[in-house]
Formats: sequence, structure tokens, C-alpha cells
Amino acid sequence: MASKKHTAVVFVAASLAASSSSTALAGGFGNRLQSTIGAGLSFAGSGTDTYGLSGIYWNPAAINTATSFDWSSNYSFTAPYGQMRATNFGPLQGSVNSGDVGIDAIVPGTYGAYRINPDWVVGVAVTAPFGLSTKPDRPWKGSAIAVTSKALLINTDLLVGYRVNDWLSIAAGPSIVYATARFSRDVAGVLPGYQGGTLKDLDDWGVGFTAGATIKPWQGGEIALGYRSPISLTLGGTLVSALAPVPTLPVEGKITLPDMVTLGFSQELTPQWTALASVEWKNWSRVQTVPFRVTSGPLAGAVPTTLAFHYRDGWNMAIGAEYRWDEALTLRGGVGYEISPVDDSNRSTSIPDGNRIWLSGGASYAFNERLSVDFAYSHGFVQASKVNQIANSGIGPVPFSAKVKARIEVVSLGFRYKFGSDAVQKMPEAVVKP
Repeated sequence: MASKKHTAVVFVAASLAASSSSTALAGGFGNRLQSTIGAGLSFAGSGTDTYGLSGIYWNPAAINTATSFDWSSNYSFTAPYGQMRATNFGPLQGSVNSGDVGIDAIVPGTYGAYRINPDWVVGVAVTAPFGLSTKPDRPWKGSAIAVTSKALLINTDLLVGYRVNDWLSIAAGPSIVYATARFSRDVAGVLPGYQGGTLKDLDDWGVGFTAGATIKPWQGGEIALGYRSPISLTLGGTLVSALAPVPTLPVEGKITLPDMVTLGFSQELTPQWTALASVEWKNWSRVQTVPFRVTSGPLAGAVPTTLAFHYRDGWNMAIGAEYRWDEALTLRGGVGYEISPVDDSNRSTSIPDGNRIWLSGGASYAFNERLSVDFAYSHGFVQASKVNQIANSGIGPVPFSAKVKARIEVVSLGFRYKFGSDAVQKMPEAVVKP
């Protein structure tokens, strides 16, 4: 059996992997790739016992699925494609076509939990639930709105779970986040290759909380309910612009990340078949405009630049099914529909997002009672859309519009391992799911 010291080293190393870059793979600059099992279901049944520990992000009560010292690590390779073709651009310089603005990335999610006794469990989850990374070919006509956009948020949940009885378990804990970002645009607009404005080295820490419950009201049925609170951040950094009275300015901007409610369902139909469904609401309407104010110097209080989002609330709905082929192999699939917070009125060249349909399939294989491997493939069909913005060019505001085509490919791989000699056999049947 692996030593506790070795176990801790493995878990910490996997958690630190969450500092990898992230690409926006849910509405707005959100990311839903916290679970390989979930990815294979288009995230139907989010937070139910089917997900194991990887359901914690949607429902922290999923921590109660731990049987001893359990570990789960998930990695999703994402290949987003997004291309914009300018249709109305006035005197703006550069190519009509943006090229592919999507950037491939690996999105991780790592979970660990330790069961103290049959009723109590503690654990930690490290995920990257928000992030974006887009970069068009340059020069192109939309660069007066955005050139490079990069943002990443690392979320750490510290959780305590409690099994109230055979049909109810709960969990809650603080969420600690670290965010970093960088945005640039061609303020001059008509000068190809000139990077007129860059917000760089933006970062901040924030604290929120998460809570959830798993309810099993009838035989083979399960309801998972989870809530994540809003988190406020003050992103401080530097604005670099040759057009400003002072080329380098210390700035900060305040943003509140959206709260989220998730409702997941699962129902065992036969010993082999399980049906799953979920609904997720995210309060993206909290994210409107982010003015960046100068924090010191002769221009203190001035607002030299603003990030405009003007989001609406986002929704995600999914249905799926699992088929237990035998004791070792489980197959799954699902379809999901997402209503993005981005529409034709607020879409920008940095986040050319839109409503989408997800089609997914996956499998899990248990080598033994300790080690399981998960795999999933997902394809996202993003609705064709338009950008309608005002470009702040060197000659004044210029109406800008473009047609957008986008799609997403995701391949996910997950590993689950249970440490401890006989914890699985000792746990009550209501807690343990094959």
C-alpha cells in the first residue's frame, strides 16, 4: 500500500497542474470541464453519485461518495475553433478574416477526500471553472476591439461532508480563488501591427462558498442540488498605451463572478441502465462592465479603459444514460443544450461565443476495486452568430460587424484511485456505488 507521505505528494502535484491555461468552454468565459465522467454525459446528472468525487464542483455533497482516502484527477484536451469574417469595418486596416482565434489547452480538475468515519468526510477540490484564451491573426480589422484575451481562475474548495442518514447527505465549505488576466487591443486601429493598449499582470484573490445536498427519496433515484456563491475580485495591474498621457498606468477593475445553482437527477432503470438529467443556472447578468481606474499618480481616479460584457443569465440542460456492460466496463452518452450569456447584442471579438449543442460519449473501466480509468469525447456545435461592436480606432468610433463560425472538440481522460485496505467493505451500502 502506498505510504501517506507518497499519497500526499501525488495529490499535491496533481492539484498544482490546475495552473494550466484554460479556454472558455461554457457560456461566456466559463468552463464546465471539471469531470471526465460528466464530459461523457454532456454533464447530465451533474453532482450525482455517478460522478464520484468529480461531481463536487456542481454539488459538494458528492464528497460523501468517498470510501477511504479517495483521489480523482481529470484532464480535458480542448481544441476550440472560432473564425470571424468582417462584414462592416469602415476604414479599419488589416485582413477581413480573423483566422482561428481558438487556442488549444488542457483543462484539469483534481479532487481528494478522506473519510473520517461512516458519517463524516473532509476533502479538497482544485478546478479551473473560468478562463479564456483567444488570439486572432494580425493584422485584422477587428483588432481595435480585441487582439489577445487571456484569463484564468483557479478555484480551491475546502469541504466537510456529513451523511445525515441513508437518504440524505450534505456538504459545504469555502471556495478560495486566484485569478489572472491579460487583454490587449489596437487602440490606433488604422496602424497595422500597433498594439495600442494592453491590460497586463491583472490578478487578485477572492473568497466565496459552496454548499449542496444529495437526496435519495426512492429506490434507485437520486437528486443532487448544489450552489456556488458569487465571488468579487479587484483585478489590479498595469495599462500600457502609447496614446495615454502617461504610457504606463497602475489600474484596477472590480468584477463579480456569477453564482450558480445546479439540479441533477439520476434514476436506475435496471441493474444495467441508469437515466440522468440536469439543469444549471448561472447568474451571468452580474457581469456587465468593468471600468479600470487609475489607482495613483496625477491621473488617479481616471478611467482610461473599460471591459464591456453586458451578459444575460446562462442556462445548461442535458440528458444522458449509462449502461453497465459488466462489473468492469460502463458506457455512457448524453446530449446537452446551452443558452449562452452572449448574444448578437453583446458578442465581442475576444469571446465570439453563442448557444451550443453538445454531443458526448464515454466509458469507464475498473481494473480492480481501487483503480478506474475514465474516457470521454465531446463535440460542441456552436450556433452561427454575428459580432456588432464599436471599434475605438485612432480616427474615432467606427461601427464594426463580423460573421462568426465556431465549434469545439474535447477529449477527456480521468483517473480514480482508492487508498486504504478495506474501507470499501466497511462502508454502508447506501454510500457505496459500484
